[in-house]
Amino acid sequence: MKGRFLRGPLPLALQLTLAFTLLVAAAFGGGGAFLTQGLQERQLAVRTDEVLAKAREAAALVGQTQSGREGPGLSQALFTYQQQKGVRPIVIGSDGVVVGDSWLPSPFLSRRLELPEVQAALAGQESAGLRRIAPDGLVLYAAVPLRAGANAAGAVLVSASLRDLDQQFAVLKGQMVWVMAGAGLLSLLLGWGLARTLARPLERLAAATTELARGDLGVRVDPGGSLETAALGHRFNRMAEELALVEQQRRNFIGAASHELRTPVASIRSLGEAIISDDSADLAIYREYVGDILTECDQAAHLVDRMLELTRLEGRIRPQPGVEEPLELVGLITAVVKGLRPLAHSRGVDLAIAASDPVWIAGESWLVETIVDNLVENATKYTPPGGAVWVEVARQGAEARVTVSDTGPGIAPEHLPHLFERFYRADKSRARATGGVGLGLSIAAEAAVQLGGRIMVDSTPGKGSRFTLVVPAAAP
Repeated sequence: MKGRFLRGPLPLALQLTLAFTLLVAAAFGGGGAFLTQGLQERQLAVRTDEVLAKAREAAALVGQTQSGREGPGLSQALFTYQQQKGVRPIVIGSDGVVVGDSWLPSPFLSRRLELPEVQAALAGQESAGLRRIAPDGLVLYAAVPLRAGANAAGAVLVSASLRDLDQQFAVLKGQMVWVMAGAGLLSLLLGWGLARTLARPLERLAAATTELARGDLGVRVDPGGSLETAALGHRFNRMAEELALVEQQRRNFIGAASHELRTPVASIRSLGEAIISDDSADLAIYREYVGDILTECDQAAHLVDRMLELTRLEGRIRPQPGVEEPLELVGLITAVVKGLRPLAHSRGVDLAIAASDPVWIAGESWLVETIVDNLVENATKYTPPGGAVWVEVARQGAEARVTVSDTGPGIAPEHLPHLFERFYRADKSRARATGGVGLGLSIAAEAAVQLGGRIMVDSTPGKGSRFTLVVPAAAP
């Protein structure tokens, strides 16, 4: 279990918790180090100024002692100064050799000191530096020049132990470690709570996604958490609703298709049983029965063809904008109308087209042919003999419009919202007589969507109907 956990991705809550904790630790660590470093530098600067001031005092004392204005000898004066000031003064001649020390016996007397602070003081510059010397720890050295007039006649080196500062720094660092540990623990707890708050909506969404994948289309999530996770929850619910709608449409489609196919199958069965059971029927009756069977077979085949056509449209992936070639509508639709005229004339309906200037769109010609074929066939089917159907092609602004109008009986307002639903027929009593299966307008509407457009309908009972295909126009 442990190996799998380490090899696999970490949970989001744990990732957020670790990231938050590391961020807080880095902030406290960096801030603490910066503050500690600044405090150390400030304390060392103050102590350096103090030790340099004492070095100047020691240099003045040495000058007074060597000039004879003060009685005690040099060593005694240096020892007394150390007792009073808490620093160790050492006197160096102009040649860099120690000539006086507050410690007696001194290991440095008559020896040359090569410290950089001493060399700077012999060159006439005050200087200070730090050394860490066992067992004293941190020691501050400060050297100032001894002057004889304007020239340096030697130097005074003062050393002061900074063990107290070193201890203060150690205590401060320990306190910072404890503060960082406490901040880390607090950030760990707060980070875990925050991470759980952020991750909980995602966990609910993941569980709902699993249920949705198992087929529970009724699952929904309670959108919560941050603005982004709430928006994600709303999108999931919308997707689940659309999937449920698609599933319901699929079931309705299967149910309607089964119902539509059941009628011709039942008729074929009845006719077949009649042929088998009627031994006395003559050849003419058999021919009539077989003719009826063929008619029912044609009806079923027509239904299957329509279903396959609709399935092909719905499964088609629409090309990206700008990929499709320009298509001129007037010539294309004129050819389609010319091919449908014999069908219209056989029904006693006059079919005409009206178009002026060329109209261009971006799309595939077979989609336009499918739409016009279905709209015109539907119009001629429901227009009584002696009526007329006419097609208009025009451009209006940025849109291309193809309008199919008829002088048929019109459509009642309550049917208009359902016209493009599968297997919906406004006049069910005439559907079977006209050979309709209720898929023509659904196919036309889906083809219009594939062209990036839509179909609008306007109808008044007793005054005919008008179906208009609206698609984006294109340059030739």
